[in-house]
Amino acid sequence: PENRQSNYDQVIENWRLKFLEMDQEELIRKLQPQFALFEALRQLRLQIAKEESVPPYIVFTDRTLIDMCSKLPQNEDEMLNVSGVGQNKLKKYGQRFLQEISAFQSANH
Repeated sequence: PENRQSNYDQVIENWRLKFLEMDQEELIRKLQPQFALFEALRQLRLQIAKEESVPPYIVFTDRTLIDMCSKLPQNEDEMLNVSGVGQNKLKKYGQRFLQEISAFQSANH
């Protein structure tokens, strides 16, 4: 868990440093797709949470969704490298989130 935290912190720090070097227009252009994917994953999480009658954070936390947006996993092995995704959640939700990421990438490239 500590290693995952430090990986997450490193990702955030890398983003912060990159953003400091960008002008505002470039920043918005680069961030828009990631924010759009994050919102799509949040909507999927909400739909699943309603289906299962649980709070959304039980499905995946925001931090896990952010890591998905950063890592863009393409298969189950890559999904297991996302912070907050273990075998149980992979089995329960992995395919739906992988499909959402794949569909988003296809529509935005």
